[in-house]
Amino acid sequence: MEEIEFNNIAPHLIVADVVTSAEFYRDSLGFDFNRFWGEPPNFVILFRGSVQLMLSQDKTNAPQPLQNGEFDAYIWLNQGIDKLFYEYKQKKVEIVEPLETTFFQMQQFLIKDNSGYVLCFGQEV
Repeated sequence: MEEIEFNNIAPHLIVADVVTSAEFYRDSLGFDFNRFWGEPPNFVILFRGSVQLMLSQDKTNAPQPLQNGEFDAYIWLNQGIDKLFYEYKQKKVEIVEPLETTFFQMQQFLIKDNSGYVLCFGQEV
């Protein structure tokens, strides 16, 4: 079975609790982080492969996910989309749209994180 190989992205998402969100991304989505910034913590950079996500805590305005059926971030993979989809299903991550091939020749699926943000993972067919 092919390995998962991410490409590149670095969106900045505003969340209500940066520590809880970072733990969700680590435990459920397989991302990692080295440290938090601020006291109390209010910023973290998450990574998986070459993909980075930045989370900032702003309790007055967070979270602010899109509400129109679109997605908040698109993350390209070079390979391993099937493996990643089943990894997230096993971890009971909320799947918004299942893995499918689009008319524009991408295999993709959408998940929702613990703050309500929708992430789309895609790989060229």
